[in-house]
Amino acid sequence: MAYAERAIYDAVKICQNEGLTYQRTKEVLLEACLVMALKRFNFNQSKTADSLGMHRNTLSRLLEKAGVNVLNLKLYARNHETEEAHPVDRS
Repeated sequence: MAYAERAIYDAVKICQNEGLTYQRTKEVLLEACLVMALKRFNFNQSKTADSLGMHRNTLSRLLEKAGVNVLNLKLYARNHETEEAHPVDRS
């Protein structure tokens, strides 16, 4: 099993151990995937969408559905450069 596959498998196990439903587990993994890809391309949504093999509008729709505000995420990442950017303010 490749490293990436193992990491995803472990993440799913953690979600299940936390009692998350299948649907919520999918949402958490998708959100993490989108946020990591955005960070990789310095929050450029067009480049991110291209790298994920989707249209920019599809990426925007998925981000909106996940509650990810790219501007807030970018500002957070800029202010916390040594830390992981947190995708959603759940407060």
